Amino acid sequence: MSTITVHRVNKRFVHHSETGERNIVAVQDVSLKIGDGEVLAVVGPSGCGKSTLLRLIAGLIPPDSGEVLYDNLPLNEIPLMDRGIGMVFQEGALVPHWEARRSVGFFLWLRKREYEVPERVARIAQITGFGLDDLLDRMPRQLSGGERQRVAVARALARDPRVFLFDEPFSNIDAKLRGTARVELRRLLNEFPVTSVYVTHDQHEAIALANRIAVMNEGQIMQVGTFEQLYTSPRSQFVAEFIGTPPINILVGRVQGHAWFGRTFGGFEVRHDLDEGAAVNLGVRAQDVILDPDGENAIVRTITPMYAEHHQLLEMEGSRESWRMHVPEDMDVRRGDILKCAIKPDNLLFFDGKTGLRIG
Repeated sequence: MSTITVHRVNKRFVHHSETGERNIVAVQDVSLKIGDGEVLAVVGPSGCGKSTLLRLIAGLIPPDSGEVLYDNLPLNEIPLMDRGIGMVFQEGALVPHWEARRSVGFFLWLRKREYEVPERVARIAQITGFGLDDLLDRMPRQLSGGERQRVAVARALARDPRVFLFDEPFSNIDAKLRGTARVELRRLLNEFPVTSVYVTHDQHEAIALANRIAVMNEGQIMQVGTFEQLYTSPRSQFVAEFIGTPPINILVGRVQGHAWFGRTFGGFEVRHDLDEGAAVNLGVRAQDVILDPDGENAIVRTITPMYAEHHQLLEMEGSRESWRMHVPEDMDVRRGDILKCAIKPDNLLFFDGKTGLRIG
């Protein structure tokens, strides 16, 4: 295993078009440290730079500035054959004219250790609980998307990786199989504790697999922490909106007399050093919006039953703004109903209306 250090890494690409060239900032001044044996998930919207960051960590592309180190040794000083990187891409990237067995054992074959392949495959199959042996004599075209990814994971593990890198490996398989694949991979990572970086747009996947999560946007790392830290103590409105299901409600408002007032709700105390009239946004989770006979009137716009969570998710509208809230699963509620809503003051988050940064 290895400790990975990313120090002030930058990467730009030049986009050519009929109107000329323009620079695209893919990764901007990113610094990270991934501990020996840790699994770090990198999440963010499409185009935020997370896959580029993974390729920089893998050494597939060089940074424009900054450096990537494995155990404090610059990656570009480590010979390719000695880096010990196992990587799994979205499509599995299996050699199309090789049967799966050859793909899995190729690295060991190069080192004249192909005799280890049967034992490795048997151990991986035992841990995950799926019949890997049954897949090894097939060509990639004969495998489903989920099977190709399982073979790709087995191939990466078969090479005794020091570092395991995943680029959205389960994004192209159906939801039910994706859940099963997560469980299988978690078992493998428990059995083979390899320093890993897992890129995904799916926060549920990140929660299931990672020790810590890095939230990325526009080429920058916005915050790194456990899911609980990101959920309860986001440093910015972006992190608050990205982490959590359903997304947090953001209500626009201003400071009046050391309190926050919005279009519908108000009177919540804020920091006393904020300027009168300062633009401040309120973040409140759906479970902290409640029914209250003394609350504000709002109309029910949509109703989504959340059977697993035993509640209904309502989309409400009042005073020209909308928010989400939970109500009991057995409550008789219909679109167009008028409900009285209030906000619990315990877990409120405030953000600067201009910068989006958290206000303590």
